[in-house]
Formats: sequence, structure tokens, C-alpha cells
Amino acid sequence: GAWALMLRDTPTLGIYFVTYEWLCRQSTPEGQSPSSASVLVAGGFAGILSWAVATPLDVIKSRMQMAGLKH
Repeated sequence: GAWALMLRDTPTLGIYFVTYEWLCRQSTPEGQSPSSASVLVAGGFAGILSWAVATPLDVIKSRMQMAGLKH
């Protein structure tokens, strides 16, 4: 089950952090810290995108885990 979990989480966390960082940089002027609103919006959109990828992978992970219980 651990391999299935890693196969699900690695790409989705990568997508989350890359998207979050890119959105924060796009919405923040050079040399300034991102505002609370920018952080909130970037985190929300990054979460939506990462879970859009994670949900099908989670189904595969669950099926792999259930198949392991049958043996």
C-alpha cells in the first residue's frame, strides 16, 4: 500500500507546490512579499488543480490496496 500512496502523492504534491509558487510570483510585484489574498488565492487554485489530478490516482491507489487484501 505504501508504493501506491507514494505514486499518488508525489505528482500531486509536485503540481501543488509548483502551481502555488508560480501563482504567488505572478501576482506579486518584484521584491515584495505576497499579500494574504495572493497566498489564499494561489493556495486555493493550486489545491483545486492538484486534487483534480489526485482523484483519479486515488481511485487507482485504493484499487491496488484492495487487490492486495485479496491475496
